[in-house]
Amino acid sequence: MAIFCVATYGEGDPTDNAQEFYEWLQNGGSDLTGLRYSVFALGNKTYEHYNKMGIYLDGKLEELGATRVYELGLGDDDANIEEDFITWKEKFWTSVCEQFDLQTGEEVSSRQYELITYDEIADEKIFHGEVARLNSYVNQKAPFDTKNPFLSPVLVNRNLYNSDRSCLHIELGLKD
Repeated sequence: MAIFCVATYGEGDPTDNAQEFYEWLQNGGSDLTGLRYSVFALGNKTYEHYNKMGIYLDGKLEELGATRVYELGLGDDDANIEEDFITWKEKFWTSVCEQFDLQTGEEVSSRQYELITYDEIADEKIFHGEVARLNSYVNQKAPFDTKNPFLSPVLVNRNLYNSDRSCLHIELGLKD
């Protein structure tokens, strides 16, 4: 079984590291009967050729005799590509387990964690959950957008109702 994660570059072209594979497919490839596969495409809806390489690869593999294990996944970098992948991945693994008659145990995390505490650590070495780059929350630079949000301090946060309802009045600091 093969899982392909394929990005589209420029005007619907393959990325540099997929160019040779793409040319092989264009030249006919070979009989891929017996291969089971799935494709997750990485793209951006704002481009004309959104996920063209992933769509092409998914269809070409089937044309060459391979068997699709789960439907083509389309990741949109303009929205939330990580969430697109996680949603696709959950259904993908369910399909794999069904097709290969695999049994899964209870939903438990197989990850193991170890807590290490430090008495002192330099603040610049701490990851604060920055999306783009380390310390981007401290050293904010325009332009601001969904991937580089302006982080403003909350100046006022008060509940407008004294009941079970929740309606907050929030004021954000936009100085400078």
